[in-house]
Amino acid sequence: MAKRIDDEELISLINGHTEDALGYGGEISEQREKSMEYYYGLPFNNEVAGRSSYVDSTVADTIEWIMPSLRRVFASGDEICVFNPVGPEDVEAAKQATDYVNHVLLKQNPGWTLIYDFFKTALLQKQGFLKVWWAEDESFEREEYENLSDLELEALLADDAVEVLEHTELEEDEGLVLHDIVIKRDNTKGQVKVEFVPPDEFLIARMSLTIQDSLFVCHRVEKTVSELRSMGYEIDPLELNVGESDFDQMSGERYSRYAYDNSSNLGIWGNDPNSSADPSTWKFWVHENFIRADANGDGIAEIMRIVCVGDKILEKEEVDYIPFVSCTPIRIPGKFF
Repeated sequence: MAKRIDDEELISLINGHTEDALGYGGEISEQREKSMEYYYGLPFNNEVAGRSSYVDSTVADTIEWIMPSLRRVFASGDEICVFNPVGPEDVEAAKQATDYVNHVLLKQNPGWTLIYDFFKTALLQKQGFLKVWWAEDESFEREEYENLSDLELEALLADDAVEVLEHTELEEDEGLVLHDIVIKRDNTKGQVKVEFVPPDEFLIARMSLTIQDSLFVCHRVEKTVSELRSMGYEIDPLELNVGESDFDQMSGERYSRYAYDNSSNLGIWGNDPNSSADPSTWKFWVHENFIRADANGDGIAEIMRIVCVGDKILEKEEVDYIPFVSCTPIRIPGKFF
């Protein structure tokens, strides 16, 4: 029987993969950083007094020239995609699939913006990334009812989304029983969500050919304590106030997006945004890791989704797939980037 990997070993494995992953510093990050500087036409800082300081704008000109053509190909009509039936029996199902997928992307999600960011990032920084997953937005509503009959009470409680908080029975002179009740109604709704992922937030194991076959994929994103709690994590900000790597704090690649107008300035908190007196606004780097590991001891590596801040695991579960897609304008066979 194979040995089941424990949490301490998982964290050690994740840390090793993270430091070795493509996108965590290294040449690819430097190349993407340089591409952003070329796009903005920033000075090279090697200018000589009395000589031209002109910076060529070919990168920006080429990308902005081709973007309208890409938009016309993929986003000029009312439908992003169409499902074609294989046989006569598939006609109605194909039509429904077409309507549903276009509704999800264009109505429930900002499809046009997502497609623009997807393609432009691929042109500028080697790969564009989208995250596609099923999300449930929790929502609860408190309701009060007075003088309900037995039949009305039964109809109200027949809804599985209703939870009774308070209940009082009132007996009238004629023997009729009425009910005063306070309930909590669960209005949680789920839907497919699509989100653009900046390249510097995405890590992938070296020598990976595709995202789904990779040994390790990570999405790292900065979240406030309030956002983490709204996601269902019971956390103590003081406990999470752990050391983070210099790369997480401010990488050159991430800074390059703001270099044109220096809009990355952290404001009144300087280099420590967690100096605020309100801990709910403190920010932490959350790493959502997808790693292949033998979590149940059966000798086969499963895909594990592990959410952590520093070395603290917030969530751990086995999943069926890695929820990211990518595109590149110049594909190299046998190579991810």
